[in-house]
Formats: sequence, C-alpha cells, structure tokens
Amino acid sequence: MKRLKLIIIYAVVFVGLLLFFVPKIYCYYALEKQLEQFNVRIAQEHVSDQGFSLLVTEGKIYYDDLYVGTFEKLSILPLLVYNRASIENFAISKEMNRFAKGSVSEVNVHHSIVSPWTLYITAHADIGDVTAEVHLKEKHIALLLEPSQALMKRSPFWLRQLKKTEEGGYAYETTYE
Repeated sequence: MKRLKLIIIYAVVFVGLLLFFVPKIYCYYALEKQLEQFNVRIAQEHVSDQGFSLLVTEGKIYYDDLYVGTFEKLSILPLLVYNRASIENFAISKEMNRFAKGSVSEVNVHHSIVSPWTLYITAHADIGDVTAEVHLKEKHIALLLEPSQALMKRSPFWLRQLKKTEEGGYAYETTYE
C-alpha cells in the first residue's frame, strides 16, 4: 500500500512538472496556425508563459482582413483534465458596428474530460449575457441570449433571427461543417 501511494505521488508530480514546463507559447502559435484555416488571425499580441497558464495581451482579431476588434487579455489554462480560456475586455471595432456595437467584458470557454465532446461558453457583454454549448461530435451549437435593455431599445436586424423563449431570452441553434 505504501508503494502504491509513492507511485501515485510520483505520477502526480511528473504530470504537474510536465504541465508546468511544456512550451505553451509554441502550442499557442500552433493554435494560431489552425485558426488561419478559418481565416481568423490574431495580430500585434504579446504572449507570455505564466507557468501553468498562458497569457496573451493586447491582441487584435481579424477575419478575412476585416478588423473585428481588440482584446485586453486572453488567459489559457491547459490542465489536460480541465481546460479554460478567458478573454477580458474585448472591444468591437468600428467596422463591425452594423452587426454589433459596444464591448464584451468577459468570455469564458470551458472544457473537461467529464464531457469531452462539449465546449461550454459564457459571456457578459453590452448586449446581455450569453451561454452556449458547442457539441463537437454532433457539430451542433446551442446559444441562449439574455438581452440587456440597451439591446432591446436598438432591436438590431439579427435579433429577429433568434427564437424568443418563454423566459424572455432568445435562443439560437445551428449545425456547422
């Protein structure tokens, strides 16, 4: 029994050291390369390894050479059994004003081995609170928007594409390829 405890302790320490010393910056650049397949680019960012997490600050996001916006901080925590990415203070560009105005104060994306085929997303923005689930295996997205008063006053064209729920929110479901 004592030997089994020692083996478990060594395994946990080994995995912890592996997670601490893995070159997360190179993994980030590999992720950027994957995003290029979808015409998404992150530019002018500062990347730093924070031990168990990766911190990206002051980045600009482009989609097909269209300037989407700027984020203040992107924090990635890759722990194998639980992964989290958080974006703070995302300001939408003027070019995107027709689609959405304002800013997003926080976006969190969670993934765990409890449900390995699902990404859970929460966001708090000027338009309201958003919760979403991305089912990777079925390629299905379910989104729920709890709109803010400011959004309801503007009533943008894309709000009509969402289905109104009984609780006063708006739901949207789609599949992707």
